[in-house]
Amino acid sequence: MSHTNNGLRPKVVAVTAFTVCLLALLVWYSQRGSNPTQGESFSNEPTPANQPQQPGSLPKAGSRSRTNLAREAKHQLPQPPGNVVLTDKTAAVQRQIEASVDAMNGAIAFWGCVVDQNGNPIAGAKVSLSCRTWQAQPLDANASQTKTELATDEAGRFQIGGMTGDRLTIDDVVKPGYLLSPRAKKTFAFANSPKPFFADPNVPEIIRMWKQGQHEPTVSQEGFYGFQPDGRAYVVDLLTGKSVEGNAEQGDLRVRITRPAKIKPREKYPWVLEIAAVDGGLVEAGDDYLYQAPEAGYLSAVKIVMNPEQAGWTSVLKKAYYLKSRGGKVYGAIQMTVRPNYGNGSSMQTESVLNSNGSRNLEP
Repeated sequence: MSHTNNGLRPKVVAVTAFTVCLLALLVWYSQRGSNPTQGESFSNEPTPANQPQQPGSLPKAGSRSRTNLAREAKHQLPQPPGNVVLTDKTAAVQRQIEASVDAMNGAIAFWGCVVDQNGNPIAGAKVSLSCRTWQAQPLDANASQTKTELATDEAGRFQIGGMTGDRLTIDDVVKPGYLLSPRAKKTFAFANSPKPFFADPNVPEIIRMWKQGQHEPTVSQEGFYGFQPDGRAYVVDLLTGKSVEGNAEQGDLRVRITRPAKIKPREKYPWVLEIAAVDGGLVEAGDDYLYQAPEAGYLSAVKIVMNPEQAGWTSVLKKAYYLKSRGGKVYGAIQMTVRPNYGNGSSMQTESVLNSNGSRNLEP
């Protein structure tokens, strides 16, 4: 037993000494953390207000590392207001922007001629135009509009030149007693546009206006009508905006639409539209105005057949007609949009102007 106790005593002494050394090391380390050495600062106290910081110096912070402080200082450094500092990459982008702007802006020249519905020149019409021009900005580009007003000469002509840009717009053409055609082209693309306009002084752009006559009372009506597309007939009264199924004699149009009962999504299908004027006729309209119904040339009915194999097949048909109905007591113009497959049936949307006094005058 005595031999065993003598062997354990040195081990106990060694463990005790190691423990004391470890405690001493921990005490020294904690004292070092509370008393920073010269040149290091981890103080949580703020910089005194009466102690000015050196320009560009970093504010002191408690537990933040120097890497974090430097990152914060980078965001806090003032930047020159309104200035863009171009690096090699941004300078290349800026050159691309300026080159694109130069390509978009081309010389603009335009010749136009204003005439009435009979082709007669209109002198003294005021033409308002605007030209769009692009400007390069620091790492950006924007457009501005330059507006111009001109008057037509005795031949109804006007011209514009000495401008640069990529688009010319005719904002309006005005002369008392005249109405600008609703189909008049108003926008013309220039420079590197996909479909640029090529101006020719010998072939001016024709702008049509309608010389007004005596105004007469008319009825303007918008309508939306639903039909069963199985060939049954509907009569549409354009004066009241109502429709009835059957072959009623009171009304203006008799409409039939026929198509298959079941149609798959995106399927092309055969369909037929039949339109007849009630005690009158129809003339397809191809002019700009729809302001005066023709005196002759009316057909009692129109039939349109759409086969899936034919060119021009559509599921949304738009047509415009002059109308004479009710034994010549009503003249009118009607624009219609027909959808043979609409909801559970078919539909026809209309905009019409009617003169119920037996006159062909449809001026607004």
